[in-house]
Amino acid sequence: MFYRSLSVFLLIFSLVSILTTPSTIMAQGGLQQQQLDLPRDPALEKEAKHNLEVAKFYLKRKAYKAVSDRLLEIVYTYPKFSRLDEVLFILADSFIKLDNTDEATKFYQQLVKDFPDSEFSKESKKKLETLVTVK
Repeated sequence: MFYRSLSVFLLIFSLVSILTTPSTIMAQGGLQQQQLDLPRDPALEKEAKHNLEVAKFYLKRKAYKAVSDRLLEIVYTYPKFSRLDEVLFILADSFIKLDNTDEATKFYQQLVKDFPDSEFSKESKKKLETLVTVK
């Protein structure tokens, strides 16, 4: 008798939950996917900063392939890095040095789109205009 009552209760509870959930969600404005603005992980921030410093070391030695490899690692592994605008700018410049204008254009455009107020954005716009006129 106990199990029958429990199963009836669970069935009724499940039905009520299913029937009331859509109206509750609709009353709250529908389902919305929100990105949480979580604090940056200090360890990941430190790793990304190290990779940026190594890339700058390679940049001084004009090892542009090594620069792009390090910076691409930051872009894809640490997308929330606090200095990502700088990374994108140096990365695009290194692709210019490697005569890969398509990739350079891609990263200049990403910088302008994602970081419009960045100190690197204005210079990126100028370089994009130059790249468009060259093509």
